Amino acid sequence: HAVAGVRGVFPALVALAATEEEMGQIHTVAALALANLTDANADNCRSVCVEPGALDALVRISTLAGEEGRRHAIRALANLSEFYDNRAAIVATHAAVPCLLQGSVDSSDAIATTAAFCLAKLSDHTDKLILHIADTPACFERLSECVSRGSYRAISNAAVCFCHLSAKRHSVSVRIAETKGAIRALAEAATAPLPVDGVEIDDDDDGGEAGEQKRLQRAVAEYVVASREEKPTTQDVEAAEDARRSTSFAIASVA
Repeated sequence: HAVAGVRGVFPALVALAATEEEMGQIHTVAALALANLTDANADNCRSVCVEPGALDALVRISTLAGEEGRRHAIRALANLSEFYDNRAAIVATHAAVPCLLQGSVDSSDAIATTAAFCLAKLSDHTDKLILHIADTPACFERLSECVSRGSYRAISNAAVCFCHLSAKRHSVSVRIAETKGAIRALAEAATAPLPVDGVEIDDDDDGGEAGEQKRLQRAVAEYVVASREEKPTTQDVEAAEDARRSTSFAIASVA
């Protein structure tokens, strides 16, 4: 990140990101630069987080820009949230949490997964910050929607956020349990069939006719996988296992 060492680079990028005009390429490029410069770099994250107007600009782009601009801006916010000391400032930024909650149900998987990841990080903080997130309108509804229709990674991130919000907080747990569809979404994700190299099967070992059907299902799945010229990686399986584990923990935390 040699660019970050250039004097005035962050104020200049923030000025571009905060340009008061219709969302366009200039905002997308500024968000991309900020996302790249803050990737796993604590010093750059700290510099961006304290730069006046930076967080407001990133939230505005995350809300109003096209898909590419939103993706870069939310990635920048997620990079900042990796570091504990930045989280309070992000949550305190006007519309930041509502923006991320809406992002967690975006039609773009990259945006939804990254927004949910950011929320999971932000919710790992003090009670005051956690309750601020929990009190955001439609918080539990959006997280439940992410769990019910997101990718494995998005589901896992949203479930971790549920865990952080409800841990040892009875009042929050009750509100989650009372949210329509929340427990059902978590339960369905926790018991969803694991994919075998992309082919979903039910891995429960039942006896009788049901068990025979499942064994036949597995045999068909394995045949389909073996017949492919290129074997898929195990990333989907690992992501599915993470999602099942995280949603199981979330249910236990709420209970």
